[in-house]
Amino acid sequence: MVLCFHLIVLILGMEKTKSNEITRKSFLRNTLCAGLGLSFLPNLLQASPNQLAPSLAIQTQQGIRSISYNVFNGCAGYIGINGLQLPDGSTADLIRKARKLKQVPQRIVLELALYDANIISFSEGPSKAVLEDMAKMMGYNSVFFGGGKDGKGKFPGAVLTPFKVLSSMHRPFVNKSVNDPEELFTRHWGKATLQLPDGQTLVIHSAHLWPFKKSPKDTEIRLAEIAALHEAINEDLKDENQQVLLQGDLNLSPDMPEYQALTSGKLKDTFTLAGFGDGNTANSKKALRRIDYIFAGGALLQRLKSCTALNQGCFRLNNEDSMGFALSDHLPVLAVFE
Repeated sequence: MVLCFHLIVLILGMEKTKSNEITRKSFLRNTLCAGLGLSFLPNLLQASPNQLAPSLAIQTQQGIRSISYNVFNGCAGYIGINGLQLPDGSTADLIRKARKLKQVPQRIVLELALYDANIISFSEGPSKAVLEDMAKMMGYNSVFFGGGKDGKGKFPGAVLTPFKVLSSMHRPFVNKSVNDPEELFTRHWGKATLQLPDGQTLVIHSAHLWPFKKSPKDTEIRLAEIAALHEAINEDLKDENQQVLLQGDLNLSPDMPEYQALTSGKLKDTFTLAGFGDGNTANSKKALRRIDYIFAGGALLQRLKSCTALNQGCFRLNNEDSMGFALSDHLPVLAVFE
């Protein structure tokens, strides 16, 4: 379809008079071309799954390519200010229009598709309905993790994957009947068990930890969340052949005691083991902190190849473009396992 469009443009190209002025006839033809081009845009934004999803053969050959991405307020786009409110004036015109046309989730899918990830987790994810639309666009399965204890919080999580989802669980505390305090995981925590093409299983925990750093109480909450994660993941790793991922916006940096607590268990920071670049993910305007992670444990660690923050393309805010916007305030993290 795109090729046809270019052919039409070449054939009907801009006719000019000898004085280099556009004729009425050429104007009508150019208008027709423009109309055809605009008519193609929805089809490009709603690309078929076969165009976006790597084939099962490719998925098997490339191993596991996993992305962790905080997509900012349910896929709202980012212009350098927190929250959803946009300033008056033309600088916000493009992001305002993208939101109105509900394009940001589609744009995120198109950008992620460039990296052939076969596991993607979201923090601050979209609604379940929007997530399902994104999954359909990719030809992937989706798992939605509601925000907070009641699943109705503002910051849900998600997993997208072409792999078969064997099971999923919201807030997978080891002893949920007596140990599911409301003050923990006010953003999200969920677990999904996937079946890989070779028949093995992989457990992925998607989590978004307590975000504040204003008082000792904030540190205590994150440490309690980390303790719950350790307990659940230790259960997963009782099977020595099991493969486990923990990924998400963990709201901690390597210089904090929470990081030391997290790395004291059976999970390993994939960036520490095989990272390149600085790994910083916050924020997309100028990435100075590393707070988004992919941790791995079990048999999967032996297959780790690389880990990096994706600080390019539409993930990054172009600070020289006054009307530009990034897909999120965070950068994604990509870990590759052979």
